[in-house]
Amino acid sequence: MTQTGSAESMVNRLTAINWADYAAGDRNVASRTLLMREFLRRAALWVEYLGGSEHWPFFDIAERIGPRQEPIPG
Repeated sequence: MTQTGSAESMVNRLTAINWADYAAGDRNVASRTLLMREFLRRAALWVEYLGGSEHWPFFDIAERIGPRQEPIPG
């Protein structure tokens, strides 16, 4: 998958979220905060290792590691 395709996929997932569901957000705010913190920590480690800070925090780590690999169909 190209970086453009990856970004497009991410945007599609983010726009599918019902951001107006405040009740669900309130119930899960602590775990969501911890998950986002952990995601950012890991993304920072990968960016430090692979370079490419201009795309941090949302970049395709798999593409940076093996850009010539074909995605598995399905």
